[in-house]
Amino acid sequence: MGKIVVFENITLDGVVQDPTGAEGFSATDWRTDLTVRDREAWNRLILDDARTAQALLLGRRAYEFFAARYPSRTGPLADAMNNLPKYIVTSTLTDPSWNNSTILKGEVLESITRLIDTIDGEIRVYASSLLVHTLIERNLVDELRLAVFPLMMGAGNRLLDRTDEPGPLTPARLHLAEARTIGDNLIHLTYRRSVTVNGAPAEARADSKPQQGPMSSRQRATRTSFRFTNSAMPSSESSRPKPEFSTPPKGRLGESAKQELM
Repeated sequence: MGKIVVFENITLDGVVQDPTGAEGFSATDWRTDLTVRDREAWNRLILDDARTAQALLLGRRAYEFFAARYPSRTGPLADAMNNLPKYIVTSTLTDPSWNNSTILKGEVLESITRLIDTIDGEIRVYASSLLVHTLIERNLVDELRLAVFPLMMGAGNRLLDRTDEPGPLTPARLHLAEARTIGDNLIHLTYRRSVTVNGAPAEARADSKPQQGPMSSRQRATRTSFRFTNSAMPSSESSRPKPEFSTPPKGRLGESAKQELM
């Protein structure tokens, strides 16, 4: 079974929009003012990350951005990106030109769930901010990897933005798996789902006395959701592992949501 790993370049204030400046939102490529050491370390990070992926999962706009660039490029990163199987979430693209590309057919949530069941290893999501929002909403993200740039944008699309929802919101609990510097000025953070036992973080229970006898289904460790929910709203069942404090909304992700990813 595969797992979905989201990798995003992100600013200190959480913006993920237009890191290359190609959209015209950012006045410059975020890498422009990096030191040589920073840039070399960031390049190694991206290459190592791509090499550990078994497949790419992309929204249409991210797919078209990469497809316009990597087929004509050479080198280790281009080889990795070009050779990886690519799965595209789109309702408008019909004839993808980049090699090893497949359009996911049918209902989005079901298609991605089948992909998870099919791929053995990491399914990488690069850019694709709208798709990332939906994956998080539907509790399909297993790991977040964030390359934090020493920048403040002050505006722009963020990794998550729930300011339109009435409070109070319940924060999701994540587990910091790794934190390391990249060059001199960047940080790479890896967060995974937290594990809870009887509603308490498993990490905090490491020194507690082991329980005797078999554990009930409620006592078994449970992966929590990344989703940030409104605590005043009722929860419902989910097809993914049940979180202790928040559950994605019940129902199918239909064509209306699929259009949102475009």
